[in-house]
Amino acid sequence: MFSRVVSILLTLVSLPLTGWSMDIHYFLHVKIDPENQLLTGMARLHADDNLNLTLTIKNLSDIRVDDQPTSTVDDKLILPIQKGKEVIITYQAVLNDKSLHLVDSENVFLTGNWYPQPDRLVEYALSVTLPKDFLANSSAETITVQVTEKYSTFTFEFAYPLDSLSLAASKNYVFKTDNYKDIVIEAYFFKADANLVDTYLEYTKKYLARYEEQLTPYPYQRFAIVENRLPTGYSMPTYTLLGQAVLRLPFIVNTALGHEILHQWFGNSVFVDYPKGNWAEGLTHYLADHDFANTEGQGAAYRKQILLDYQAYINDQNVQPVRHFHTVGDKASQAIGYGKAAMIFHMLKQKYGDELFFTALRDCIKSYSFRQVSWEQIQAVFEKHTGHYLDRYFGQWLDRQAIPHLRIESAKLVVNQGQFILDFTVMQPTLPFQLRLPITLYLSSGKKTQQFIEINQAKEKITLTLEELPTRVILDEDYDVMRQLLPQEISPTLAAVMGKPKILVVTTAEQRKLYQPLIEAITLNPVNWTTPQTLQFNQLRENSLIIAGFNTPPLEQLFGKQSLPQDGIQVIVHQHPYNDKEVIVQLHAKDNDEVKAVQRKLSHYGHYSTLAFTAGINTEKNLTVSTAGIPIFTHSPAQVLQPDQTTDLKEIIPIIAKNRVIYIGEQHEKLSHHINQLMIIKQLHEVGYPLAVGMEMFPVSSQAILNEYLTNQIDEQTFLKNRAILANGESIISCTNPL
Repeated sequence: MFSRVVSILLTLVSLPLTGWSMDIHYFLHVKIDPENQLLTGMARLHADDNLNLTLTIKNLSDIRVDDQPTSTVDDKLILPIQKGKEVIITYQAVLNDKSLHLVDSENVFLTGNWYPQPDRLVEYALSVTLPKDFLANSSAETITVQVTEKYSTFTFEFAYPLDSLSLAASKNYVFKTDNYKDIVIEAYFFKADANLVDTYLEYTKKYLARYEEQLTPYPYQRFAIVENRLPTGYSMPTYTLLGQAVLRLPFIVNTALGHEILHQWFGNSVFVDYPKGNWAEGLTHYLADHDFANTEGQGAAYRKQILLDYQAYINDQNVQPVRHFHTVGDKASQAIGYGKAAMIFHMLKQKYGDELFFTALRDCIKSYSFRQVSWEQIQAVFEKHTGHYLDRYFGQWLDRQAIPHLRIESAKLVVNQGQFILDFTVMQPTLPFQLRLPITLYLSSGKKTQQFIEINQAKEKITLTLEELPTRVILDEDYDVMRQLLPQEISPTLAAVMGKPKILVVTTAEQRKLYQPLIEAITLNPVNWTTPQTLQFNQLRENSLIIAGFNTPPLEQLFGKQSLPQDGIQVIVHQHPYNDKEVIVQLHAKDNDEVKAVQRKLSHYGHYSTLAFTAGINTEKNLTVSTAGIPIFTHSPAQVLQPDQTTDLKEIIPIIAKNRVIYIGEQHEKLSHHINQLMIIKQLHEVGYPLAVGMEMFPVSSQAILNEYLTNQIDEQTFLKNRAILANGESIISCTNPL
């Protein structure tokens, strides 16, 4: 099924009419000695105009320009280039930067600091000489290989601009190719993982079809899935570089693979103008990862997790505006650049609809292919298609560090002329945002509807007119708005403690050595240690705690006596009983072997409240249920008590309808009592029973004015002015007028 490739030749298509042109042409040849981790290179540059080019030369040595030694400043080389004159740079590099390179006798993986890198898009032609048995890949639409007795020289031709070069090569690759339409799909997998190739090729076809339908045709003529030894998930023009440990995970074809393929549009053909902010990760996260969850009916849960992660990892020390995000470095930067940025695009799509949203994205791709794009240009595209100025929208989400805090006050349900009126106030205790808020209404008939309100003030009174009695009214139930979660919306999870700047670990001096590797696996920041005997109440109240050992006195005092777990490792995360902003983690470890087996895995289970492991194998993972959305109003349906059961009103209507007189008790000024009366009257009326409604507080002499009111001859205010009908008429009528 697999064969060693001696030559790969793809058809080079004509360039698209995008209007871009490169004024710098960069020809790079390198020879790599994997055994000694040594690279020698020669770069030939020429320009169409006179210019000064800034090159990053970090990790490079013996740099010569036109065979003359040259000086550098802060790993930068300022290179004057004259129009029509070629400049030649020679250099060496020792490939030992473990964060960017993995080079040994059988593998070469280079992602940065291995050639003089320009600070702008340029058009590259790359050739690489390696020992004969290596197979290599880089960004290219044409790859040719020349093989001699000792060496293979790969030439990568790519007639489009690039912002950087990367290289993946190995002696251990097996190669397979397939096609989707006119796109060549390739797989460079290690022999040990050859059984996964067909699955990855088939999923690649599905993703290419999906995104071509959503967006535009795939921008290139080739796509390769390339395996490497580093724990990576990178996307470069024409290929993705997936780490062996990542590629073997069974869910990657359903998640990360699609994400990396989508980057071929956003990031790898429409390039990011990084100094002005990275928009591509948020957009790709939204259209790939979020969309996968949404397809499975888990969109609201996924968005809630974005908000939970933001709240767990962002604090006053690491918060930054989205516009300042460039590349992901830790959980906090990911919560901003992936999560918050994804919600910016989600709120746009919610407001303007799918058709307009994708029309704008298609326009962006067509207008800016092979160019660098900033948030400003993204904004301009959406302004063009929405017809709205979006300065305030993008400004508040990109430039402000804060996110909205929402609170509901003074919710009240009244009835007027047979209609239910719900009044409430939306509070923004911090500097207010301009927001479009979804409100979900659950009605007594069983129907569920949604309305939207627009707010932009710190305090805004909202009035909703409803045709039916609501049983529940909830603000942002499906987490469509980037906002601060209320305490009751937050399930206590392990992630909640990972991002805390202050954590107190409670354990005995004898057990500290056992638990320390687990503590280091869980926490991102330094911790303070104390013992059960020295723990003070103010320390407990003010901090998130990790309590190590199930038989410690503080744990028993907080949550009762604990039975010793049977599993090797157990984690239970509790909401802090004295501080709703903090959590308490209950941690058990059986012995050192169990700790070693799980310590590298534990941080990947941050979204759970309860965890158990035996010999490193996860045996339990659960999430404590929390409320969804911000409650505005709740009215529990009436319950009917019969001698032997409790049921609802619908069940007793056939029974009570057998009687000529039905007496429904009340307290005059209790709205809920009159709503019960209304629901019984409505249901009797709907099944066709003729009705007359008698109200004991009205004398017979009031019938004439009652008739005028009921037939709309007079309004409610005129009716209430007739004090002869009732001494305290206004307070009671306000409750009974639905009848």
